[in-house]
Amino acid sequence: MKTINKFRIVIITLVLAILVTPSSSFAQVNLKGKWEVSCAFERLDEASMSFCHICPIEKKSESSMEIKGLDFIFSNDSLTIMKDDEKKGTTVACNLLNLLQILKFTYEGKDYSFRILITDSDEKIYILKEESSGNLLLMEHDK
Repeated sequence: MKTINKFRIVIITLVLAILVTPSSSFAQVNLKGKWEVSCAFERLDEASMSFCHICPIEKKSESSMEIKGLDFIFSNDSLTIMKDDEKKGTTVACNLLNLLQILKFTYEGKDYSFRILITDSDEKIYILKEESSGNLLLMEHDK
């Protein structure tokens, strides 16, 4: 009888450990290193679109523009944002809330807060969703 009770306790403990332990989809995000960032845009109507304002734009003509990409370089508690025309970039403090998978930082006087959406891929590819607007950035780890 004592053996059966011990066995039940072990089984219950194992089941609880499996249920409480986060799965791989909730694993901690490691952002250290250089990332290529692509800026997605959403067409709102025939004449307007929405995109994340961190993305650099280049005006091509009176009626057209190009949304350019940029690089993010993460170290311990900082983020360096490199636009195409910059050689040094701008380094800002950043806060990664791993439990909620949120990235926060202030750049050029604007506060940014992104949800980190993890793709089911062997490659390091993350989608950042701006919390205030829903605009998306695609981050691919630079190899």
